[in-house]
Amino acid sequence: MTEPRIFLGHEQEPDAHTLAGYQRRGGYRGLEMAITMMTPAEVQQRVLASGLQGRGGAGFSTGIKWDFIDERAPVKYLCCNIDEGEPGTFKDRWILEHSPHQLLEGMLIGAYAIGARHAFAYIRGEFDLPLRRLQEALAEARDAGLVGESIMGTEFSCDIVVHRGAGAYV
Repeated sequence: MTEPRIFLGHEQEPDAHTLAGYQRRGGYRGLEMAITMMTPAEVQQRVLASGLQGRGGAGFSTGIKWDFIDERAPVKYLCCNIDEGEPGTFKDRWILEHSPHQLLEGMLIGAYAIGARHAFAYIRGEFDLPLRRLQEALAEARDAGLVGESIMGTEFSCDIVVHRGAGAYV
């Protein structure tokens, strides 16, 4: 028997990329807390206070970025760039292969915080296994009522679309 590998503070189990595996580790509890116990403004404040930064080269503050969004805009979109096109990077692929629900949960919390009903994930064209894992996770989440209309029985609705790139640096 092989020893389990550790990732993100948890042992990596063979089904870690599935909904069942993610929920066993507490997955989607953050989303549930956000959409049932907090206002979007409270989520934004918590993210700002946390110091959470983007994973791009600039490491820009997520809370400040969200604060730039015009609250009066009639339609808002959340876009997630998972192209991993920067030379020498290996950050997005690992999450997609081993914990794609973590990405989806983060996107949904972000969409709730900024008032977006539509979210897009732009994925690198060369990512075969990561794309399959993300698509499978999205289907599982949709079937479980975690993506789409009335998420977890609340008034929050958000759809996520995965768009595969053509293999160019964005």
